[in-house]
Amino acid sequence: MLRYLLKNQNGSVIVLATFAFVVLMGMVGLALDMGNLYLQRIKIQNAVDAAALCGAQDLPNTASATTDANTYLTSNGEQPANATMSFANANTEMIVSVTRNVQTMFLSVLGFKSYPVGASATALLNGVGGPFNDAIFSGSTSISLPLNGSGFNIKGTVHTNNNLIVNGSSIIVTGAAQAVGTITTNGSGLSFGSLVPNSSFIAMPNLSATIAAAAATAGQVYVGNKTINGSAITANPMYVEGNVTVNGSGFTATGVVLSDGNVTINGSGIAAGNAQVCFYSENGNITINGSGIALNGVLYAPNGQIIINGSSITVDGSVVGNQVVINGSSFAVDRTDYPITSLTGTHTSLIQ
Repeated sequence: MLRYLLKNQNGSVIVLATFAFVVLMGMVGLALDMGNLYLQRIKIQNAVDAAALCGAQDLPNTASATTDANTYLTSNGEQPANATMSFANANTEMIVSVTRNVQTMFLSVLGFKSYPVGASATALLNGVGGPFNDAIFSGSTSISLPLNGSGFNIKGTVHTNNNLIVNGSSIIVTGAAQAVGTITTNGSGLSFGSLVPNSSFIAMPNLSATIAAAAATAGQVYVGNKTINGSAITANPMYVEGNVTVNGSGFTATGVVLSDGNVTINGSGIAAGNAQVCFYSENGNITINGSGIALNGVLYAPNGQIIINGSSITVDGSVVGNQVVINGSSFAVDRTDYPITSLTGTHTSLIQ
């Protein structure tokens, strides 16, 4: 009888089939859950990519960047409460991360009712490049760039398409001092990141047509000389067919003032904080007169001179001209910590 029972295999196929079915369904369930988690991660990644790219366009204004990034997260089905945002590289990079729990189906049988899924993206605000990468840029191929004076503190690079001549004391350039021609230094307390003669030529772009067209769209085209007093610069581009004189302080809007004549700046505390303004003389000169002037922005005179007269003048941005003439002392330019956001051509890109 015992031998019969041992040899009797009736029903074993059903047991094996049931076991195989359970294993198969478990594998199918695992595949479905893992596939859903993968799809949810892609969805989150697309949302944070869009949010980072959109938000970075507002940099270095981190508050506006955060608001716009949250708007894009919401429109892509993600909750801002699940997001963390941070900024790096002098507020030119924005990092957006989202993590949320995804409900499982078959994995819940094993006790995994939900599983955290996350993704992050980093977007970089890129400037217009070229000469605007430098703190001081002189585009003339026939006239040298002189740095004569004392107490110059230049954070960033200096470039000239001709020769560079440095005479003075306590002149600091944290980046490279570049010249297409030769470099001559005389004085004491001179410090450079590096001296690079025989550098490559860098051309200056013509941005006037694009800015003038944008100013026309915004209804900000003025015929004749214009004087700007107080805080009359708006975020929209302004085009003046004539000379521009700026008197006042406390400009807080980001924008471009384009003139086909000369630009003269008298005042202090222009475009403070995260705001940035660009004074662009298409065909003339840009002159700063006075002392204790702080400008957050760009001076651009591709066909003329940029003349800086006075002391204790600070430019947080770039000084770019066909010629650059600095008369005075205690002059500072900080390009390293300030991205160029006021000029047409800035864009964002994902770097991670």
